[in-house]
Amino acid sequence: MGERFLIAYNAHDHGMMLELVHPKIKYMFVDGDEIYTEINHKAALADFLIDYFTNTPKAKSKLISSYLQGPFIHQVEQAIWQDKSGQNKTQCSLSVYEIRQQLIINIWYFKAFKCPFE
Repeated sequence: MGERFLIAYNAHDHGMMLELVHPKIKYMFVDGDEIYTEINHKAALADFLIDYFTNTPKAKSKLISSYLQGPFIHQVEQAIWQDKSGQNKTQCSLSVYEIRQQLIINIWYFKAFKCPFE
């Protein structure tokens, strides 16, 4: 499920991404003991993705590792994009996807870090 979501992300196919998520999807960022919920349902994710792909047309992600444990997929992803001045940027992050009824219901992204292979 996580890999299919990433493939759709790399294709900037927000329609396919939305097919893979639960209507009550939550998209959260974790930094230490703080959690920020950026997206709280499927319609909000749709709006976010359309805007994000329009403003970040070079956004891609590479899957570094992926493990399935019960209803959770935890993986390390490498984000690749260009900033507003055209400079290439990259960072890695641990992500955890929770699957319910064969759909992604929760996504936690942890604080980004420098990719170890750079």
